[in-house]
Amino acid sequence: MFPYAQVFQDAIIGSDHSPLLLDFCVSPSPARKAFKFESLWTSSPNCLPTIRDNWLVHAQGSAMFRWSFRLKALKKNLAPTAENLKVQQAIHKTMEIIMAREEMYLHQRSRVNWLNYGDRNSKFFYTTLIQRRQRNQILRLKAHDGVWKESEDDINLEIGHYFTSLFEDDGPRDFSTSIEHISPSVTREMNRILTKQVTDEEIRVAVFQMGALKAPVADFINPTSDEWRIAKLRQVLSEEEVQAVANIPISKLGGADSIIWGLHPSGKYTVKRGYHKAWSDYIDSKPERPSTSTVPGPSFWNFMWNLNIPPKLKHFWWRACRNKLATKENLVQRKCATSPICQRCGKAIESGEHILFLCKWARKVFFASPIAGVFFPNEIGSIMAWSLRMKEEIDNGNLEPVFFAKAIFLCWFIWKARNDLVFQSLKQSPFSTVARALGAWDEFVSATETTSSTHQSPPSSLPLPSSVRIPPGAGSLKINCDASWSRDLKRGWGGIILRDNCGHLVNGRRFRISSTSAFLAEASVLREACLFAKALNLSSVCIENDNAQLISLSVSELVPPWEALAIISDIRLLASDLRLSFCWTPWEGNEAAHWIASSQASSLGLNWVVSPGSFVFYLM
Repeated sequence: MFPYAQVFQDAIIGSDHSPLLLDFCVSPSPARKAFKFESLWTSSPNCLPTIRDNWLVHAQGSAMFRWSFRLKALKKNLAPTAENLKVQQAIHKTMEIIMAREEMYLHQRSRVNWLNYGDRNSKFFYTTLIQRRQRNQILRLKAHDGVWKESEDDINLEIGHYFTSLFEDDGPRDFSTSIEHISPSVTREMNRILTKQVTDEEIRVAVFQMGALKAPVADFINPTSDEWRIAKLRQVLSEEEVQAVANIPISKLGGADSIIWGLHPSGKYTVKRGYHKAWSDYIDSKPERPSTSTVPGPSFWNFMWNLNIPPKLKHFWWRACRNKLATKENLVQRKCATSPICQRCGKAIESGEHILFLCKWARKVFFASPIAGVFFPNEIGSIMAWSLRMKEEIDNGNLEPVFFAKAIFLCWFIWKARNDLVFQSLKQSPFSTVARALGAWDEFVSATETTSSTHQSPPSSLPLPSSVRIPPGAGSLKINCDASWSRDLKRGWGGIILRDNCGHLVNGRRFRISSTSAFLAEASVLREACLFAKALNLSSVCIENDNAQLISLSVSELVPPWEALAIISDIRLLASDLRLSFCWTPWEGNEAAHWIASSQASSLGLNWVVSPGSFVFYLM
């Protein structure tokens, strides 16, 4: 009812309350409309060409002057003209008629009382807009002499005078005497927080709170080649950050952006993974306290988890090293047992070291085993210390990893024999325990060798090739692709060849690639092979590659590593659209593409497809 109403608070005179003056009609002061970027402009196909054409105007001067000059030219060309206003008014009238008809149609068929004919939420939005404008107005301003300024010119003059006087020398500036009698509102702790160095986490939170229109990532991507604009990245990021961004593969088919949990190969976040990350950060943040215990580094755990033993034995040995076995000593500490004495010998406390190494019965097991010549139980202080010493001896070449693996097998069967004694009262001799351990070891080794020989061939889910190249059917074409990659340079070459059923070269490509790993290089080349088939309008073509993992990911719905997610998604989409098929081939069947991608092919000319040369002809 009163859209331009304003409330003014006057000075307190003769009362402890401030009088409030309500003015129902404060005429809005005309103000020049500031230039603002409207997000709806981006929906017009003429938006980007208009901005690009006006931004390329020639100007001389400093970088700031050129930027300001171009911005002014852009504002001038984007300003509405009389012709544009006429078109806009005509469109607006047409929209009013169409929307009124639609509301009449809906009003007749709906039984909702709150839908009033003629109300398209415009009233709500315009009321909100007017209220915001009213709040942003300065209608009165109290000057330094206590006089209220109400006219627009007086208010602007007072604001200009205030900010100008801030930087002028006006009398003494020593306020220490006055400050001594003022209680500080900002404590030292608050001041420390306000003046501390900005952390990376604070920067990350601030950046990710910005809207998409404030920080468009598309400006850093070349729309022609779908590659990062390294020069632009170096203008705003450090070299380390530039390399990290450049390592992110970009979809060449306009795939949707996705959030990746970079601490897991699948890229997917779970509560369990988040918990482990938070716990790891908490442990790392705690100051180290003096301790006599042996703390292994990551290299030891990597060594242990990569041992050639069954997973359950790896987990058993991890528990033994961390003193997590359910020994009598640990059970007494947890109030789960009454006596910590070893049930087998009845003389010592049953700790992990005593059960597996120091007990008289356990010593007989080790002395009856094939590793007795290099094993000395008296030297064992703790399982962790002994394991670290074994790793050191293996690293120095004094011992083979097989020795450590056999020792863990023996400890596993010693632990099982102890459990049989405690829970079933079954007594086993040391010799039978050694026989069971060695039998399990031989069985595991033979099974491992059988599995290794089986894995020399490609997975059963992949098309099975022969050891030589298989030509396609009559009238069909086949694409072979391969990549070469340098670990030091993080670059390489990709090779693609297209052959007919007679093995004749039809077409091909040799191109540069940049990648952070050999697998990503192979994946990039396979995607280029799919795009190569699309550019030639080929369909139902078989593409061969010698990377079994890559082919398996391309023909299945397995979750790829997050680093290759964009590339594998492009490959699957292209394969679906073009009805492409993929086949694994051994290196011998992909030798021609491998040579094209190698550094030896640098001598090939630009017309190598037309004139491949004798060696390329021989490889075909």
